[in-house]
Amino acid sequence: MSNKENKNLLNKYLEAESSLEEEKQLLDGQNNDPAMDSWFRFVNESKTKVPAGLNDKIIASIESRNKSKHRFMNWGYGIAASIALIVGVSFFHSRDNDDYLEKEALLNEALSMFPEPQQQDTDRTILYEDEMIIIYVASNEEFENSK
Repeated sequence: MSNKENKNLLNKYLEAESSLEEEKQLLDGQNNDPAMDSWFRFVNESKTKVPAGLNDKIIASIESRNKSKHRFMNWGYGIAASIALIVGVSFFHSRDNDDYLEKEALLNEALSMFPEPQQQDTDRTILYEDEMIIIYVASNEEFENSK
């Protein structure tokens, strides 16, 4: 490698613009500049090696933090949903009770407008009975009394 190429690579390296291949060429000692040999030897010797399994430890740490965040959020969502459900049920339940009480009062008022029926001790037989209608058969005496 010529001096010009070495200087260009060295300038790129010092300005942090060199590629990994160019840095490898400089650090392997393929240059002819004895002044820089000591520097590159120092750089090669002071390189720290990445501990084995570091990536796995980092990923596990990030995942555990995310899990704890999600666990907290799930608890929060569960509590919020429970509160919303309780409030909704109590609101609609109280509204239904109010409607029921109001309807009952109106029915009692309407029933009070009619005179109470007098029970007659006559024999009547049921001719037809349905959910909405009951048909009785009256005796001749009862029929004549009703005229």
